[in-house]
Amino acid sequence: MPSVFVVGSLNADHVIPVPRLPRPGETLMGRDLALFPGGKGANQAVAAARLGARVLMVGRVGPDRLGDLLLGSLRAAGVDTVAVERARRPTGVALIQVLPGGDNAIVVSPGANAVLTPAAVRAGLSAVCPGDIVLCQLESPLEAVCEALRTAKIRGATTVLDPAPAQRRLPERLWRTVDIQTPNASEAAILLGRRHGDPGRTLRGLLALGPPAAVLTLGEDGAWVATGNRSQHVPSMPVKALDTTAAGDTFNGALAAGLSDGLDLVEAARFAAVAAAISVTRPGAQSSCPSRGDVDSWLAEQSRPDVVPREYGATLDRDL
Repeated sequence: MPSVFVVGSLNADHVIPVPRLPRPGETLMGRDLALFPGGKGANQAVAAARLGARVLMVGRVGPDRLGDLLLGSLRAAGVDTVAVERARRPTGVALIQVLPGGDNAIVVSPGANAVLTPAAVRAGLSAVCPGDIVLCQLESPLEAVCEALRTAKIRGATTVLDPAPAQRRLPERLWRTVDIQTPNASEAAILLGRRHGDPGRTLRGLLALGPPAAVLTLGEDGAWVATGNRSQHVPSMPVKALDTTAAGDTFNGALAAGLSDGLDLVEAARFAAVAAAISVTRPGAQSSCPSRGDVDSWLAEQSRPDVVPREYGATLDRDL
């Protein structure tokens, strides 16, 4: 079975539920602070591991208790942390305000994540083989991300880029090494320099950046998967959202796990959509990632002859 290598950030998430976002200069009373292991890279690594993939994480934490917390969470999920080293910077921190409907506002202090170097990435990916999956985001230094994708392509791996936090005008050398990009609607708008509109137009713009495949995630509206001149819509699973903090990370980790398990891109996106929907019904980041059993149980329920299929069950195929 191919492995999943995740190159990315590790953060300690400090989460405060709030009735609304504060205005400039305003002090707003929230509910009790909760501390969760997080960071886009670490969240995606945990999601992939809990869903059955063999996962190795490449990143940095600080020489502090928050670093201990993050390493412990990864190891508990079954992630190999041999390539997560201690830096002389504090562990990265995210300050997250969660609104009653589950939406959130996040500020990140990168800390140790900011000193992940291209040399460290090359060393961390030394065991990558043809057919493996290498998953990256943009919370790490851009040079490290570019090196991770370049190294992965040289070694014959499938590369997946979650372009978050989104940046305008990423270098061409990066796009040339990406097989699958997975932006959400707001990230796609930043990448393309225009408002998100018709998914078909957005997908055409994303493919024009260079990668041969794109997965455009739309939250409760599901996802669109595009390759060549065809696109398919994968609807979302209807749930009541409690906390959307790691929904995108769960989707990306699940997508990588599905690909490593031999699913094609549409099947992997369908698998990922279920995992992400389950995650928003739970609080926190890594603590919300479902197990393989959780996802398989839901999919098995939908395939029973005595169960009326939900809207989620079908995909819509159309030309781009």
